[in-house]
Amino acid sequence: MTQDINLTNFINTLKEKKRVAQIIVVASLVLSIIYSLTAQKLYKSSIYVIPPQSKYVNMLNVFDDDGKLLINREIRVKDVYKVFVLNAQSRKHQRNFFFKNELYKHFSESNQEISFEENFHKKLKFVIDSGVMSREIRDEQFLTISFIHTDPKIAAKWLNEYVDMSNKLTSKELADSINELIQNTKNQLVGQALSKRNLAKKTMEDRIIQLEEALKIANQLNITERSSASSNQQSVILSDGENLVAEDPLYLIGSKALMVEIDAIKNRKSAESFIPGLRRIEQRIQSLDSIIVDGNLIKSAEIDQKAIAPSNRFAPKRKLIVLLGTSFGVFLAFIYLLISAFISRKI
Repeated sequence: MTQDINLTNFINTLKEKKRVAQIIVVASLVLSIIYSLTAQKLYKSSIYVIPPQSKYVNMLNVFDDDGKLLINREIRVKDVYKVFVLNAQSRKHQRNFFFKNELYKHFSESNQEISFEENFHKKLKFVIDSGVMSREIRDEQFLTISFIHTDPKIAAKWLNEYVDMSNKLTSKELADSINELIQNTKNQLVGQALSKRNLAKKTMEDRIIQLEEALKIANQLNITERSSASSNQQSVILSDGENLVAEDPLYLIGSKALMVEIDAIKNRKSAESFIPGLRRIEQRIQSLDSIIVDGNLIKSAEIDQKAIAPSNRFAPKRKLIVLLGTSFGVFLAFIYLLISAFISRKI
């Protein structure tokens, strides 16, 4: 019985307040239409990026003259593409593009940091689609980058320029890292060559001292020619490997041979021909000197389709705004009728 009274009371209130309820719904409808027509238009431009071809990546794999890679493993297309995807999403690249091109001048926000955050960083959207390479392999390779702006032409222009900049910077970073590796390897080889030359110089000086001492002994013993007793007299010395080695004393060679060898060593223009492994090192250095990776020839990503100025707006969604506005008006009218029915019942 009480429910019948409440329902009757609500129906009576609806009849009495119907005009007010209609005004609320119509007002909400009109306001939503006005807002949808006056709200700032936004346009979304998208660019589609795919992995680069192998020919733009292979030059990062540098081989020495032995045919061995300078790095531990081969640099593959997916390795390079992964670096690009990370860089494109990085604030470092985004800030570089925003401030270098003074994009903050296009916005009313006076604080440049806030302008970057609100008008550029948050307007960039990244979507990686999963492409099926085979039943066993499922690889995410297809990247869609979108940018939202009030001007469709500017949205497409900035997006194309940003992706191009990120692509070039990534390629340059990769090339620079390989060139630095080449330079470091070359520096190590130069150091090895210098060490061998210094060691050879000291070894030659030691040899001269040994020969001069042997010459003095040979003169005192009056040994001018090679002695036939050389095979019966041996000196025991400690080799580099700390092993005892028996050798014929140098003075048994004879003073004539000793003087000739001393003069020959002292008159050497270069000792490099007598340094084991030096020419091999010099060959490797020369080979590395001729190698340089040009970042302009590398691509860390390829553009499948450039961004174009969209003709259709991304926002506002006018139909959705009007629908939601009208629904909200109906809800307000219903609440108004409930409250009015409750008050009239109390009275």
